Amino acid sequence: MNFGTLLQVKTRLLVNPQNVARTTWDDTITQIASGVEKAFDKFCNRQFVRAEGGTDTFTADRETWILSRYPVETITTIEMRSGLNAGWQDQGAIESFVQDWNADSGLVQFGSLLGSALDRVRITYTGGYAQVPEDVVEAWLIQCKEVFSRIDPLGLEIGNAAIPDKLPDALRAELQLVPQVKTMLAGHIRYQLT
Repeated sequence: MNFGTLLQVKTRLLVNPQNVARTTWDDTITQIASGVEKAFDKFCNRQFVRAEGGTDTFTADRETWILSRYPVETITTIEMRSGLNAGWQDQGAIESFVQDWNADSGLVQFGSLLGSALDRVRITYTGGYAQVPEDVVEAWLIQCKEVFSRIDPLGLEIGNAAIPDKLPDALRAELQLVPQVKTMLAGHIRYQLT
């Protein structure tokens, strides 16, 4: 769970404040929260959480690329490969290969095509949010509550041994983001022209 804390989620999900202090359901709630984080990454076509040494790999027949984790702190290496049997070749200084890049949007501009559709480019970089934006956290809490309500609509079964058996069905429902959540995430979607 990277978008917030277990306490934040428990406070939002559990109707009875006395249940927040109990640890009986922590694994179940953590599974829900982590599943919703993955659904957000998929829906927004990006990865929100900061990572050092993250990589994006893509075809070389393009002049631009939007990195999947932004804001971007640094780009450390750019490598190319021609075919599956060829190894990755470091392209040297970033400044000689990249015409420009925007840290806030993750947009990397190369200035010309890098190669063909058969060639691959791999960028290694540090990017993503060290602290996920408040509107994304709020959307995450809303969606966690929605998924949780599918498992335990009345809040009466929490702690029941059968709840973990219900998790796969509930987490599949996460793909059905509630309309309010979709609206809240709209400004965070990563669009990529391919």
